[in-house]
Amino acid sequence: MNKKWLVWGSALLAGYLVGQKFILEEIPALDVCYPEEGPMNIAHRGAREQAPENTLVAFSLAHELGADGVELDTQLTSDGEIVIIHNQTVDKTTNGFGEVRHLTLDQIKSLDAGSWFDRRFANLRIPTLEEVIAVLDAKMVINIELKTFGLNNGDLAQKIVNLVHRKEIAQRVIISSFNPLELIKVRRMAPSLHTGLIYAANSPWLLTKAGLRSVLGTGLSTALRPAALHPHRRLVTPSFMRWAHDQSYRVNTWTVNEPAEMQRMIRLGVDTIMTDRPDNLHRIHSRSARTREPGL
Repeated sequence: MNKKWLVWGSALLAGYLVGQKFILEEIPALDVCYPEEGPMNIAHRGAREQAPENTLVAFSLAHELGADGVELDTQLTSDGEIVIIHNQTVDKTTNGFGEVRHLTLDQIKSLDAGSWFDRRFANLRIPTLEEVIAVLDAKMVINIELKTFGLNNGDLAQKIVNLVHRKEIAQRVIISSFNPLELIKVRRMAPSLHTGLIYAANSPWLLTKAGLRSVLGTGLSTALRPAALHPHRRLVTPSFMRWAHDQSYRVNTWTVNEPAEMQRMIRLGVDTIMTDRPDNLHRIHSRSARTREPGL
């Protein structure tokens, strides 16, 4: 995450919100995505501790391990195709080099995206978003993160919105980003799409708890107002949960891998846990559900 653009983006967003008057709109409901009891189990970059992250194998395995959905990272190639990769460059998770935005889809598809993890995954390819949608179970939720490395991110948001509508999957998609300006774009293009604002302890003031309470708790926030907040797990406390749910926000936290921390999040009542170990969360959630049944 580039802190420079976050600082500038926060300043621009604050000025934008304060300088305009917005008409309050109904926030899209996410109820269709969530289980009746307990948190939604979202596999972070797929089942990335058992398979190479952000690959079709990792996403398919997540479903087998009990995930309700997957979280994935999107970027545009130099020829405008939506590919699934976390880092700005392909260096870490492939046998190639270079920034994603400087490579064509054909160049990216020529790379081995599996051997770095384990030789048995040799020759896996970086998938496109359309390929992921095609292989996922039709009931799985897709948390699509807009990966942004500057203020100008091209047509990524527009292309994703168009694809979501074309595939008719809007009711099981959450579009998330660290960049509030990208979420404003999504809200303007498609007000009914679910959005989630991601933030961590080192985010600029506007994206801290105090900043969020100042902005998201007022009518000035309509241009941005997401259906969900995506705080890092260390920011999730009892007081935060009370505030967020009082404001009708879903709380989707990341990245929770330790069983004890999963249990803490369940007790606090978070709506989603994003995890690298969906199998562990599935077991813990199933066990806690059984203990609530009468007679057990």
